Amino acid sequence: MQEARGFSPEVKKIAVARLELGESGAAIAAELGVNRITVHKWRRALRESGLNAAAGSGITAQAAIDKALGALAEVLERSESEASRIAAANAILARAQPKAAAAKAEPPKKKELPTRIEWVIIDPRDKPQD
Repeated sequence: MQEARGFSPEVKKIAVARLELGESGAAIAAELGVNRITVHKWRRALRESGLNAAAGSGITAQAAIDKALGALAEVLERSESEASRIAAANAILARAQPKAAAAKAEPPKKKELPTRIEWVIIDPRDKPQD
């Protein structure tokens, strides 16, 4: 199969295996950022070249799908591990946020400027009243 958009053959095989297991081609395509027709082309190409090549090497179509499913399981395991690390980091950040908010002092409020200016005219001949 040709390398389309930089996807490795393993990713394409996993996508095809998911398609063969009944997952929606549109859902798989959306996850990978490709058109659903592309996923179906990968399946056709895998059937025509990949599985025929696998059959010539003594590997059955089911074995090829099983291998792709194994690779998918590894990807899932890595993503679950990544998700647990992200959840732990979010928990740490959530605990730190109240402390950070308490540490920040509010900036002093600015004095309000008068909105109206009154002018007073003083006559220098007037004496101040005591």
